[in-house]
Amino acid sequence: MGCPDAILAHLAGLQDVKEISFDIRKRVFTAVVNDDYDKEKLQKEIDIVSIKEGRTFTLESYEEIF
Repeated sequence: MGCPDAILAHLAGLQDVKEISFDIRKRVFTAVVNDDYDKEKLQKEIDIVSIKEGRTFTLESYEEIF
């Protein structure tokens, strides 16, 4: 599975994630999540995908929009 597909599939299955999309041109994920979802929690989930896929994915930037 490709990077965006693996990450999308994993995050879409989480209870805290209400909506998620990926802009392939910008290589940016956008998500609507519960209030208690933060950068550390997202990085932990990306680490899980890295282990499952046998690749290393990193969180380059994180921005909260209220």
